Order: sequence, then C-alpha cells, then structure tokens
Amino acid sequence: MSRLPKRILVVDDEPDMALMVKSRLELNGYEVTTASSGEEAMEKAKKNTPDLVIADVVLPGIDGFEVCRRLKSHLETSIPVIILTSKQSDRDRVTGYQSKADSYVSKTSFKEMLLPEINRVLRNEQDSYLATIIDNTSDAIIGKTLEGVVTSWNAGAEKLYGYLAQDMIGQSILKIFPEDRKQELEEILHRIQRGEKVVNFETIRRKKNGELVHVSMTISPIFDKEKKFVGASTIARDLTETIRIKQKLEELTRALENEKLKLEQVLNIEAGLHQIHKMEDLVDFIVQNTASLLEAGRCSLMMFDDYHYDLAIKGAWGIKDEEFLKRRVKWGDPVSGIVLERRKPILVKDIEKEMDPPRERRSSYRWDSFISAPIVLNDQIKGVLNVSEKQTQDHVFNEADLKIVCMITRQIAVALEASQLYQKLHYWATIDPLTEMYNYRYFSKTLEYEIHRLERYPGKLCLLMVDVDDFKSYNDRFGHVDGDQLLK
Repeated sequence: MSRLPKRILVVDDEPDMALMVKSRLELNGYEVTTASSGEEAMEKAKKNTPDLVIADVVLPGIDGFEVCRRLKSHLETSIPVIILTSKQSDRDRVTGYQSKADSYVSKTSFKEMLLPEINRVLRNEQDSYLATIIDNTSDAIIGKTLEGVVTSWNAGAEKLYGYLAQDMIGQSILKIFPEDRKQELEEILHRIQRGEKVVNFETIRRKKNGELVHVSMTISPIFDKEKKFVGASTIARDLTETIRIKQKLEELTRALENEKLKLEQVLNIEAGLHQIHKMEDLVDFIVQNTASLLEAGRCSLMMFDDYHYDLAIKGAWGIKDEEFLKRRVKWGDPVSGIVLERRKPILVKDIEKEMDPPRERRSSYRWDSFISAPIVLNDQIKGVLNVSEKQTQDHVFNEADLKIVCMITRQIAVALEASQLYQKLHYWATIDPLTEMYNYRYFSKTLEYEIHRLERYPGKLCLLMVDVDDFKSYNDRFGHVDGDQLLK
C-alpha cells in the first residue's frame, strides 16, 4: 500500500493568506511549500511533486484554473487540486470543476472546510491509487460477501478465469468452483471468521471454457466501519507455469538420477567384463547385463566368422526360437549385416517407417524399435550387438540408449579379444605343439586333481603310460626333423 500523502503546495499571491494556510496545515502534520504565482507553482511541482495543491484563482500570470489544467494534463502523475478562492459565483465553480479541480473551497469558510476537504480528497486519491493497482495487477483480486456473492472482480480475474466483471459481480463465487471443490468455500469462510488469514492456499478452479486451472490463493477478511466481518477478499495467482516448471524440473531430476544409475551400471559391466575369461561365460554376461541395463526384452551377440565371412549368434537373452539362433547373416544383409558392412550403429524407433527399403516387423517381435551396433577393436570387426523389445511404456529406444550401447561395445570388443587370447594361451600352455597332445603340465595338473577326488570319493584310479623305446637312436640316425615327422 502507498504511503499517506503529506506534501502540500499552497499557491496564493497574498502572503498573509498563504502564511495562514501554511501554518494551519503544518499544525496538522503536513509538509507545506508555497508559491506566489502560477508559473512558480508549476516549476515547484515539476521539481518535487506534491501530494496535493491548494491554489487561489486570481494569480499573477496564469490563473489557478490554468494551473489546475496543466497539473492534470502535463505531469506524469495527476495531482489532486483544491481551489481556495474568494470567488463564489456558480460560474466560477463550474469553471473550477471544468479545469478538473477535485474540490472548491471558499476563503471565507476555509478554517472550517479546508481540512475536511483535504482529508476527503487525499482519501479519494489513495482509494483511486489502490484501485489502479488492483485493476492493473496480473493477479486475480476478488471481493465477496459472507454468502459467497462476488462484489468486485478485477482485470486479473477476467484474464485468469475468462469471465468479465459484469458476468460475475452479483453471482455466486461457486461458479468457478469444480464440483468436488465447492465445500472449500464454507471451510475458508469459517477459517476467516475465526481470525485466520489463509495464505498460499493451493487449489483448482474452473475457467469459463471449462478448463481447470491450478491457483495459489491468499484470502483475507473484509470489515465494515464498525469492524464487523462482512466478506472476504481473495488474491489468486495462476500456478500453471509454476507447476509446468516444477514438473519439468522433476523430470530432469529423474532423468539425471536415471543417467547416474545407468552410468554406474555401465561401469559395473565394464568391471565385470574384464574379470571373465571363459568365452561362454563372457557372452552370457554380456547379453544378460546389456538387456538389463537397457530394459530390453531381447539381446543377442553375433560373432564375425573370418572363414565364412558372416555373422553367427554366439549368445542371446530372451530369444527361444532355436531356428533363429542357428541363422547366419551375410555381409551386407539386413540388419546386422549392414551394420557389419558400414561399421556404424543403427537406432530404429519404428522399423516399418525408418528402414530403407521399408521392412515389416517379424511376428515374433512385439515392438518395432531396436538398436544394432558393431563391435570393433583396432579397426577389426569382432561382431554385432543387438537389443530389441524395449520394456518401457513407449517401447522405444532413444539416443541415450544408443550412447550406452556404443560405450559398452568398445569394452565388449576388448573383453572378447582378451578372452580369445586367454583361450589361445590356455591351449598352448597345455598342448604339446609337436604332437598336439596334452603336455606334462596338463598331465600333472590332471593327475593331482584325480588324486584329490579319490580322497573325497573313494574308488579306483588307473594310470596308463605309453612310451616309444629307443626313439633316441632314430633321432641320432635320421635327425630330429625326421623324428618329429614320425611322431606326428
């Protein structure tokens, strides 16, 4: 609320009269400035805008009526003006009001009339100021009686609810209440009667077009001059944008948490990949964890066969079709063969619309979205990873899923290479390169294992040893190369 006006400019060319008015006003708490001409009054009003001007009519230069007209039309803020003059004719009064004066007081009765008129004019100005604020605020401000009958309805309420003031004044406020919210009116009025102020009360109201709108309301009591509770005023603010931003923030927060969780799962998968050396276990780990990470109903890992120059399924999750598991995909054939040839991942949200040429979804697949990504290490193709049947509400893989697949395929390529090297190392560590039979290391390890097994489960152990007699003489006579050939 604006402060109460205190500064008054008195304009009169009679020094005694000006001093008399100034003294009386200062005794009543006003700050008073005087001017002896119309021009001087305009200059002072421009430099330090007063809250009220009291002007005589007869002045040097421009008269009091012209001062009033200029103050009302030329300054940014309209200043209330009281004409204080000895001119008493009806014609003078008419001229005064035509110049937009707020009041007309005779000098002969100014002692009795001036202060009451000042109070009235300033009070009207303040009321007008507050009314302007109410009319121009973006919030909906509504006044209503104890029975819920609307008594005031500002422009903000018109914009928020769609009803014009003439549509609502005199009508029940329940007009904008949804059926399941009508009990709120009585509850709110009871709280107000108990002396409570309802602040930031969030609820739902209905617009003229039937649309529901979320609002935040502050409800305060209205009292009459006798301090009797006669109604309530409501300030309502549209929460639509606030709720939209809040929901968007919650969505982003959930997405961030989900991304964080996905990253942790990716790191766990990467750690697990490098702890498994056996190829069969590694493949099972890859398809199961990839399907879980991407919420996919199906996942398959296809390995590239250098000899046949095609792809074969090495492991799968969620696929029970034996014929499908036996199929091989040639270089360049849809879809995995294309990924193999181009060495670029594919994200398809709808196979019937996005593939070129168009393809129909197989009857064994429930949904049309899938991701297929090559597994490449040092420019060498290792295979292709496929995921399909997204287990979310929209059943569609997105760009974030594609990024995750690309992240893990790089680690899968390293893990597959490591597993293959491990298998080769394990093979040559236990096989004699000449005869391709198990060597002494494997023999010792196996014999030790069988002996321990017999200790736990009593039984018999048979050991058969075969030797070639006098083979050294053969080597000495024909040479080691011929000896090796004989052993083979």
